[in-house]
Amino acid sequence: TATGYGDALAALPKELRAAMYEGKFNAALKDNPMQVIPTDWVMAALERGKKRKDQDTGPMTAVGIDPNGGGKDEFGIAPLRGTFFDEPILEIEGLDFKKPRKSAAFVIENIEDDPQLNIDCTGGWGNGIVEHLEEHYACKALGMSMASNKRTKGKIKYEFANKRAEYIWALREAFDPDEGDDVAINGGDLSRRIIQELSTVRFILRGRIILIEPKEDIVARIGRSPTILDTFAYAWAEADP
Repeated sequence: TATGYGDALAALPKELRAAMYEGKFNAALKDNPMQVIPTDWVMAALERGKKRKDQDTGPMTAVGIDPNGGGKDEFGIAPLRGTFFDEPILEIEGLDFKKPRKSAAFVIENIEDDPQLNIDCTGGWGNGIVEHLEEHYACKALGMSMASNKRTKGKIKYEFANKRAEYIWALREAFDPDEGDDVAINGGDLSRRIIQELSTVRFILRGRIILIEPKEDIVARIGRSPTILDTFAYAWAEADP
């Protein structure tokens, strides 16, 4: 077409193309046609995690950190060992986490080796944590609303509306069974929640720009902030598996 929309749809991953271009909306486990990560991809990663969790998965290489600033949401930590996500750590301590020093101490208690710490600083809560940790650890302050200069994999390169879209879509590409990174997850007691959070997030395609739905929409759908989704995306965002 004159706008190139048909070519853009043709270049989408096959299950998304089937949903949007061919009208096959039951293409992937009855997933929503705009779902970023197919449910069966997440379940496959959990199965790989069961097989790998008793093996030597190597040192902790990166950690995704979602501070709560003393609010009602959980403080989340996602440890990553190469391509192996260890069971995420979730905690709520209310006002205690308003103190950056307390938050930094919580991070230190739950990491090992010398990982890169990828900390969400979008709302400002993470800035003080970075200040306390950067003297001893490699820290990356992440801003979800910042512009992205990355592109998707594939013949036609899609752009991202912002870093949040880039980071979450990178998870999709990592979980891809054909062209991904053989990612595995140690879900433990949080396996069902991991499936729900990673498979709930949806995207919007605006021309060749990918946007991720507002977090408020996810909260309305699942009843809580998707802390596991966010921390996994942060851990993988700047990782070098």
